[in-house]
Amino acid sequence: MERTTPHFRSPADLGTALRELREARGVSLRSLAKRIEVSPATLSAIENGKTRLSVARYRQLADALGISWSQVVLNAIYEQPPVDNEQSANRAALEELRATTDWREFEIMHVGPILLAASAVFAESGYEGATMRSIAEAANLSVAGIYHHYQSKQELLVRLFEMATVDLERRFELVLATESAPAQRLHDLAECLSHFHARRSAFGLLFLLELRSLEGDTADDIEARLARLLGAIAETVEAGVATGEFTPTHPESVARAIVSLCTSLSLWYRRTAEPVTPEEISRRYADMALDLVRAGR
Repeated sequence: MERTTPHFRSPADLGTALRELREARGVSLRSLAKRIEVSPATLSAIENGKTRLSVARYRQLADALGISWSQVVLNAIYEQPPVDNEQSANRAALEELRATTDWREFEIMHVGPILLAASAVFAESGYEGATMRSIAEAANLSVAGIYHHYQSKQELLVRLFEMATVDLERRFELVLATESAPAQRLHDLAECLSHFHARRSAFGLLFLLELRSLEGDTADDIEARLARLLGAIAETVEAGVATGEFTPTHPESVARAIVSLCTSLSLWYRRTAEPVTPEEISRRYADMALDLVRAGR
């Protein structure tokens, strides 16, 4: 069966994919830039992997190229599973996250198309601004088609939070499983948290902006799990102070500052023309974490 959607193995292939699709359709860079109301230089930067557009612009771009916009807004284009396999695809994605063996590696997550669309809409509009209709439009389905798989917008948010939390938990587990001195452990934890928020910005925005939108016991559970993870950074700072490796004036405040520093990447990284790779920016932030605790190098 002929594929109608291209499959790419890594998020870094997005710009190349868009350029190939444009060229295959005989559309010039200048012409496409005019259609989506950006400069040719901006579109060129997108195709070279140096910047991204808003979801609204990606919608225009996808329409102009004849593909679904929900397939490009989360850093990758890939062949989505059929909607009928929505739940099985999401279960498989969760199992893949739990089986992660390298906290620095970020594979494409082949989640179901509805959950993918919800993540894109929440990232662009926020939970309160999103509607089941806007999610249905992003997934190219009817509203009734969404309700066939999910009872509510809240259920979609809960599923995304569970996936995001499992992803971050597994990466922290791998860091904490390695025996290391406080300075090395703090560097690894800060690098891990920064890399996560650079690579998984849609998940990072959930943690930063939408915890308040969770309801009932789910909110308490997710908050407790995140507190345990981020508490590992405070514990590492305390351990470094105890051994004399760290000499911060206010250890508790410094630990909070490190968390804020690392998680802030979801708010700006990939929304600018920043040429630094996720790997490099996460290492820089990890170095800054050591600077904040006044650790000797």
